[in-house]
Amino acid sequence: MTRVVCVCVEGAPGTGKSALCAAAATQAAVPVTVLEELYVDVDGAFANDTRSVRAMSVWVRAWFESVAAAASAHPRPRLILSDRGPLSAELYVTGGEEARAAVRAVIAECTAAHSAVVDVRNVVVTAPPGPPRSRTNAAAVAAGAAVAAGAAAAGPDAADAAAAAAALAWAETAARFYESAPVWGRVRAGSGRVLAEVLALGQRA
Repeated sequence: MTRVVCVCVEGAPGTGKSALCAAAATQAAVPVTVLEELYVDVDGAFANDTRSVRAMSVWVRAWFESVAAAASAHPRPRLILSDRGPLSAELYVTGGEEARAAVRAVIAECTAAHSAVVDVRNVVVTAPPGPPRSRTNAAAVAAGAAVAAGAAAAGPDAADAAAAAAALAWAETAARFYESAPVWGRVRAGSGRVLAEVLALGQRA
């Protein structure tokens, strides 16, 4: 059986991953299955430890099962696009490099187990030049940037500003992680050809 290519669309918050995957559903010239960002309910089993190695391992295994099911569906897609993938588990897990190594081991195990069905490739959408984007509103982002730079926040917007500062800091952490991660390919957000480039990477031998 020919393997189905699964392109995991990765990247820091605000780079347009979800929008890209949504566009692929209507604009791709080949049969594409789009997997939305997968959330696994691990709260019951792991309490507040949802970013532990055990919790991330559950997430990774559930993701591979979802991809394998999509790859085996009838009619079979020629390409699967996933809004994030196992690489994100390495980013989100807590516990430093030792924890990331443990997650990588689980990813390698699952990759081997499903290798006859699916060929998983990571593509990072890199942020356009300028400060990191955030899902919060522009005013909160500006206030958050000021807080991150050391300015004091006051009044009813203080909580929003602090949250925005944390979101910006996380976006910078994620961007650094994806800059150094070994991936199949990279495309720049805002280039106007992101979808075409991702689809081309997915079809590349």
